[in-house]
Amino acid sequence: MPQNKTLKTIQKFRVGSCNNNTHFKNKKNNDNRIGTVRLMHDRNIHKYHFIDFIELSKKYTYLNAYMKKKKNGNFFYNFEKSIATYLLSKAILKEYYDINFYLPSYIYDKNMSLFFDTICLLSHENLEKSNSGFIKFENVTKFKHDLINAYNEHTRRIPNLVNTDVNCTINHSYISDAHDDMPNPHNDENNEINNDKFLCPCVPGRVNYIHIISDLALVEMSQVVQYEYFTNIKNNDNYVNHVNTNMRTNESIETNTKISTDASTNISNDIVLCGKHIKVLDIGVGANCIYPLLGNNVYKWSFVGVDVNLNSLKYCYINILLNNKENDILLKYQKNKNEIFTNIIQTNDLFFFSICNPPYHSLLEQVNKNPFRDLSANLSEVVFANELDDKSNEGQMDKEILDKVKLDNNKSFNDKMKHLTKEEDNFSKYNTKEKDLTQKSKHKTISYNNTNGCEGGEYSFIINMINKSSKCFYNVIWFTTLVSKYKHVKLIKNKIINSMRLYTTHKNKQVEFLNNMLKNDLHVNKDFYSFNNNTKTIPFEVYISQYRVFESYTGRITRWIVCWSYYNQQQINYLKNIIYQQRC
Repeated sequence: MPQNKTLKTIQKFRVGSCNNNTHFKNKKNNDNRIGTVRLMHDRNIHKYHFIDFIELSKKYTYLNAYMKKKKNGNFFYNFEKSIATYLLSKAILKEYYDINFYLPSYIYDKNMSLFFDTICLLSHENLEKSNSGFIKFENVTKFKHDLINAYNEHTRRIPNLVNTDVNCTINHSYISDAHDDMPNPHNDENNEINNDKFLCPCVPGRVNYIHIISDLALVEMSQVVQYEYFTNIKNNDNYVNHVNTNMRTNESIETNTKISTDASTNISNDIVLCGKHIKVLDIGVGANCIYPLLGNNVYKWSFVGVDVNLNSLKYCYINILLNNKENDILLKYQKNKNEIFTNIIQTNDLFFFSICNPPYHSLLEQVNKNPFRDLSANLSEVVFANELDDKSNEGQMDKEILDKVKLDNNKSFNDKMKHLTKEEDNFSKYNTKEKDLTQKSKHKTISYNNTNGCEGGEYSFIINMINKSSKCFYNVIWFTTLVSKYKHVKLIKNKIINSMRLYTTHKNKQVEFLNNMLKNDLHVNKDFYSFNNNTKTIPFEVYISQYRVFESYTGRITRWIVCWSYYNQQQINYLKNIIYQQRC
């Protein structure tokens, strides 16, 4: 008996000592972090190449200011200040993607501000002359070279500036005579731009978003060779046929990325469509221009970036010029902050994707509640609030009640949709209190109310985007958005499934319309696909045909990507097949 008691005591002691051991805890945390990193997308370079901060700081010496030493002698990178994130992103973008990256306010540079002031004047002139809303200039080449020189000088001086509060003052002697007609920079004391703050991205998570949605542009070679698209689609006794030409399946394709699978040593010949003919709309592109720069770098896609903040677009344009991407990335100014797609998407546009990193908060007071992180961002990047309209809300409630009656009558489809709900049970590993709260509010909407009678935040922004996407349902193949909270995923999914239920009942006109658009109105204009330029009137309601929910893992952070489309899968496959045949 005493021996058994002693043995139990020793076992308890061992367990306790192991849990209280600092080395054990650190090892466990590192294992968890590495485990989630391994869940990154297979084409994400950061899944296989862990960032070695010590080696990176040797090449990019401005990182040394935030390399700290622990008591045990190990070094770590201190993310406490926003400038640390900015400098790390700057180094990663250059090291892994050869992308030049600049944001103001972290390290203010008077010389870089000179170019910003020039772009300010040119953009105002451009917007006054044109109704297109594009931020693009014909005479930009005469000072782009000097802009790059100023940026290189700025980057060289960063190590001397990160530990001081003195603004960077660079010798202007290398500015060419071509800039004699440039406007003088405003006085720093009166320049509002000096106080602008913009969100700095974490690169591995952003590029993971790009890689995940790229799977939606994946072409299965077996279908390209063997399958005749639209052969079995029947709409009002009309068939839409498309016969494939001979495909060069064994030849290398420069404009596409081949995908290989390691599972069971099977090799897949599937490819991801690349090149500028895949056009992407970035809602809320921001000053960092991170998604267009990464998407164009990795997959050569073309982008149209949209923002409600004109200053964000101007700094975004600086990043575009620094990387010589002004022909691949275009910018548009959304003057109406209450709109998302209106005045941006034209009737003849065809985007393969729309992407969005929505504002997280509904109130300004919610920003920087985390005491361990100092978030520097523009208001429009992190806060979304829209005023309530009682009358419109009443009308919306009546419509939702009517929709619910229709859904209850559709019993057969309810049975078919049960597997969709079960499909999301793979989120069960996150079934914390948030999941229980989501189940209780399954048929309710989340409201973020304050004393001013406003609602907003991530959930409200995405629901608004879903509602407005129906107005341009044929202009975008896949609408996508990032979601930061799991409790919002289930509610957003329910919103989409409600629309899908109606799609099964009323899909005939929608399917026929989209079939006709793809067969008769689709054409190639230079390098882009678009529809014939004639206004389309839609005399019927449209509904979402399908959706996807992906999990995105980066470090200790998990995000979700929700995608929805008004096209059915056969129509999307047909379009991908056309793009593949004409581009290969």
